[in-house]
Amino acid sequence: MKLEKENAVDRAEEAEQAAREANVRAEKAEDEIRSLQKMIQSLENSLDRVQGDLQQASTLLEEKDTAHGEFFHVVGDQE
Repeated sequence: MKLEKENAVDRAEEAEQAAREANVRAEKAEDEIRSLQKMIQSLENSLDRVQGDLQQASTLLEEKDTAHGEFFHVVGDQE
């Protein structure tokens, strides 16, 4: 009976240690998740900025292309 009790106590201690180790791993994983979420947010913000810059550049290019075409159309009419 005493041996059974000692074995049960040993198993309980092992289970408690395993639970503590699992909690440490879970905390590390949660920290990594938070870090990755911050990185994702930063990348999304950068993407939004770059897409805005691209849209502005595309609009400017279209305006320049239109002006270029109109210029050559006028020059061509004068010849």
